[in-house]
Amino acid sequence: MIECLEKKSAGCVLAIAHAISHIAEVRVVLDTSVLVAGTRSARGASRQLLHGVRERLLLPLVSVPLVSEYEAVLLRPEHLAAVSATEGEMPALIDDIVAAAEAVDRHYLVRPLLRDPADHHVVETAVNGQADLLVSFNVRDLAPAAKLYPFRLVTPGGALREWRNLRV
Repeated sequence: MIECLEKKSAGCVLAIAHAISHIAEVRVVLDTSVLVAGTRSARGASRQLLHGVRERLLLPLVSVPLVSEYEAVLLRPEHLAAVSATEGEMPALIDDIVAAAEAVDRHYLVRPLLRDPADHHVVETAVNGQADLLVSFNVRDLAPAAKLYPFRLVTPGGALREWRNLRV
């Protein structure tokens, strides 16, 4: 890195800028409940986290099962009606999140660990993606995983506090 600084080439400058940008990135897994809340409330912590993703201030981690769940839940007619969205608007939001995200392959599986088997893919995404935060309203059910793995399990409000502390 010192040699790179001495050369002052464009490639070195870009490499250093890239390395510095990753220092500030907070690696997060957003449970589907956070996306639901973020689309239903304009002022809540979940909405602020979605803005952080869109502005590339947070690095969301996604896996195929997690994105499939996002689609299945956010495209339900009752959810679209609740947020007054068209069928085209919600896929655009999901596409924005995926475009900003780092894709995670789930090589390490945590099953059976949780009471609800439908939650395993969320934890597996966090573990395999080396998440800093797993953000969910379902803290009680995901707590056994948080005791075993190095990510912090937080609600959206807790995630905002953690994010602000990491950015200072």
